[in-house]
Amino acid sequence: MRIFDTHFHVLNFDKPDQKTALLGMDKYHVDKLALLAEEPIYTLKSYRDIREHNKGRMDRLFQWCDGSDGRLLPIWWVNTTDPDAMQQVDEALDRGAVGFKVINETTMPGDGHALQVYQRMADAGKSILFHTGICWDWADMGNFNRPCNWECMMNVENARFAAGHVSWPWTDECLAVYGKFNSLQWHPMYRGQEMYLDLTPGTPDCYRQKLLNTYYDVCYDGMNEHLLFGTDFGTEIFHDGPDAAKRIVDRARQDTELLLKAGFTQETVDKILYQNAMDFWGLKD
Repeated sequence: MRIFDTHFHVLNFDKPDQKTALLGMDKYHVDKLALLAEEPIYTLKSYRDIREHNKGRMDRLFQWCDGSDGRLLPIWWVNTTDPDAMQQVDEALDRGAVGFKVINETTMPGDGHALQVYQRMADAGKSILFHTGICWDWADMGNFNRPCNWECMMNVENARFAAGHVSWPWTDECLAVYGKFNSLQWHPMYRGQEMYLDLTPGTPDCYRQKLLNTYYDVCYDGMNEHLLFGTDFGTEIFHDGPDAAKRIVDRARQDTELLLKAGFTQETVDKILYQNAMDFWGLKD
């Protein structure tokens, strides 16, 4: 079983400890982690504070990832309302970012110059992992993250993006949006947009089997190649030492059992656990 966890967070201000992470990944045969950078500043602070915070979290992200032989993959988290969001994208690309993460905490996904920021990412051939669905955070922000809001990505040429957490609790709406993008390829307005579904919980255990059963039953054309595995764990698990990596494997085995029970084949499960993430982030073995 090859495992690519495509949704793994860097804990805020966590001291990079690449050695422990790689030791655990080696011991429990975890191939790759997509490391999502520490969160940006969303509350109103001075532009100087924002720049200083962004510099620190970018430095720490690449300290985690540089020299890991492509096993710890840097995903830069952008607040698209930052005045220098474009410059952040460019700097992250210059330093080797594999892709980008976005949460909309204060605006709609397509508001302001966000679409221009997404286009810059797409023009660079990089994917975007969006948080979608309810967010257990400080703000009244659920309406910003309803999956239908991502219809705006029809305006971003060659966008490759994923709906994080399959938008729980709006998982049916998320599936409908995926179906729309899946059918868009036959529309005259199609410009290379491609949507993935990130199965990362999200969903409480008591809902998860029902969710996977529904996704199997609907199974739009090509959907099996557009489902991603993730844990939503973070670097704090490695504070307990290398053996913490077993938690990633345990979650992969749990999802495997649920996916097989839903009717997915082992071949498809293997794609979900590894190859689909390679394709999403534009990587090759």
